[in-house]
Amino acid sequence: MQVSFYGAVREVTGSMHLLSTERDRILLDCGMFQGRRRETRDKNTVMPFDPRILTNVVLSHAHIDHSGRLPLLVKNDFAGRIISTRATAAACEYLLPDSAHIQESDAQYLNYKMVRSALQKMERSKKKGKKQIRSLKKNKHQLNVDRINDLIDSLDLEGVTPLYSAEDAEEALTRFDGNPYRYPVTIGDGITCTFYDAGHILGSAISIIRARDNGRNYTIGFTGDIGRFDKPILEDPTLEFDEADRELDLLIMESTYGDRQHEPVVNLKPRLKQVLVDTYDRGGTIMIPSFAFGAEPRSFFMFCTNSTRKVTFPIFRCSSTVPWPLILRGYSSNIPKPTTRKPMRPFSSRVKIHFSSRRSVSWVQFKNLLRSIRIKPPISWCPHPVCVRRAAFCITCGIKYTIPGIRC
Repeated sequence: MQVSFYGAVREVTGSMHLLSTERDRILLDCGMFQGRRRETRDKNTVMPFDPRILTNVVLSHAHIDHSGRLPLLVKNDFAGRIISTRATAAACEYLLPDSAHIQESDAQYLNYKMVRSALQKMERSKKKGKKQIRSLKKNKHQLNVDRINDLIDSLDLEGVTPLYSAEDAEEALTRFDGNPYRYPVTIGDGITCTFYDAGHILGSAISIIRARDNGRNYTIGFTGDIGRFDKPILEDPTLEFDEADRELDLLIMESTYGDRQHEPVVNLKPRLKQVLVDTYDRGGTIMIPSFAFGAEPRSFFMFCTNSTRKVTFPIFRCSSTVPWPLILRGYSSNIPKPTTRKPMRPFSSRVKIHFSSRRSVSWVQFKNLLRSIRIKPPISWCPHPVCVRRAAFCITCGIKYTIPGIRC
């Protein structure tokens, strides 16, 4: 058996490791390199091997630095399965299409800048040049992609293409094979994988791979990202493994924070509470950019379970295009009440939740989340989103999922 490391080695993104036996090649994660656009594009575009040689992929969790190049793998004729937990497969239904949207949007914007620069340098009248430049946009916020592509061809420019498209992401989702924890699944000839909870995000897993090669048995552990103990909502990382999975021949562990001593999670609640209360009292604004999948529900949970003051903090779901976008807003004497609609469920609480769309998939998901963590604040529907600049407390999310609705 041979192990090759192609990412997350002496760097912190692009997790990708290859296990090779005589008959199979199993890829552990297929993450995207993240960083400066030019450097990461060169790394992400070129796969270090032919995807057609792979038998299957084992995915530790849904974060893009571990899953982001799966659509590129499928685009380049990968024919196997993507083995993960069920929750990871479900999370990737949001994250991979969102990643494809980002790739396409970045390519369109870079092409716009390139064409605009070329038009500005051309020897033509200012009036005609300005008219050409204005034609690159349909309106203030929307690019005229067709016009940009036509000018790329007519000006003989080398346009930027996205790493992969939304169609590639959707095709990758059809390859997922979700499995429960502690259930051995066959991933190759004589190779099995068992998942244990890693406590990092929903669905994250420690993978224990058992293989037989050249007449010898091997047991390999791949941790992925390991979570912290005592975090809200998530289970703690697994400490008790099945007896057959305790003796390892090789342990692959990514150690981004291996040289740091984290403070106990229990100390975070009072600190968060103090920041929120102080900001509320002086009428200030806090914006929490919870762009990472899983960060926002934890922030929301800590806020809801940490309030001891008799103050109403309405929570506004400001956009139906995002799975978990929340605006936490504190009332004060100089901030007008955005809605007079009464809560739909008369629970006694200092927290109220308002959604901007009843039709959003996330409306149901959000209510189910609250029910699962035993929080019952009043929930109501608001016909208009609240503008972020008027919010006292704001938690934002970076996922733009394609569900029709109003956006701030």
